[in-house]
Amino acid sequence: MVLVPATGERGGMATLHIENTVHDYDDWKAVFDKFDQQRRSRGVRSYRVVRGHDDPHQVIVDLEFDSTTRAEEFREFLRGVFATPQSQAQLAEHRPPTIFEVVDEQVFGTAAAKAPDLITSQPRVAGFRHARCARGSTSGGGG
Repeated sequence: MVLVPATGERGGMATLHIENTVHDYDDWKAVFDKFDQQRRSRGVRSYRVVRGHDDPHQVIVDLEFDSTTRAEEFREFLRGVFATPQSQAQLAEHRPPTIFEVVDEQVFGTAAAKAPDLITSQPRVAGFRHARCARGSTSGGGG
């Protein structure tokens, strides 16, 4: 495993966890999609949207960041977004976003099966980003 210091930012990898209950998922998702460029430019590395199996109006969004600093900055940006009339019209219920630091991650399934040379378990160390590397590589500590 290769550790790359995070430059000038606090904390390790972070997830901004958002829980909403929406009036209409398709309408909410259309508004959510309009903010793709804002997510990219404000440090979101990836996101995941899930819906409740028993209640499809329940929506959870997890946004992934390289640091808690970036997650905190985005959470502040979201406060303004949630206050807009457009957001208010979409949300039946909203909980304040919560930041979680990633401490462990394992990936199972087809991606790992197709590329068994990739390290798929990456412990997280505060203050460092993790670069994935193939086993047996010369990049140091390849697992």
